[in-house]
Amino acid sequence: MHPEQGGWLKFNSHKNFLGFGYYDINVIIAALNEKGYDLLWHDKRTGIEEADLSNCVGIIVHIQPDWFFRRGHWFAIKYIDKDLTVPIVPASYVGEPRAARSAAEREERDYESYTHKPGFWNLDSKLRHPEYIGDRVLLNSLLQKLSKRNRLHVLLVVPSASSDLSASSSSSASPSSSSSL
Repeated sequence: MHPEQGGWLKFNSHKNFLGFGYYDINVIIAALNEKGYDLLWHDKRTGIEEADLSNCVGIIVHIQPDWFFRRGHWFAIKYIDKDLTVPIVPASYVGEPRAARSAAEREERDYESYTHKPGFWNLDSKLRHPEYIGDRVLLNSLLQKLSKRNRLHVLLVVPSASSDLSASSSSSASPSSSSSL
């Protein structure tokens, strides 16, 4: 049944079944609009490799639950366009509360670090730390692998068309006003 239709059961695949919590995509859309961004749904009928990411500032992925009582999961993917050096933190150290460690202990730990080239990063909160994906080819293979195992929605975050129009109209207004002087 469509969400706008009447009846005793309204179904919305992007919202919690019981209706509580902010699991609705409209909350994400409203927050992005407030910051000057729009959300574009990637058409599942075309491959992810065909998506135009030239104007994309981020990707939001929604994994739908595979059965009735499981919750869906949202995570973001971001392209970082510079070399990034990150420490490799051992798994045994990740869960320790910061207050439990002394300043001297934090100073004496010498972590191995790795420098990543510009590329896509998986910012999933279920991971211990952000995970380097790599280039567009590796991003495509990750999303294809996820879509084979899950019902997946890929949403592209792009600058808002209305903010682009207002910026272009203000910039186009200034040359014409200066030429009339």
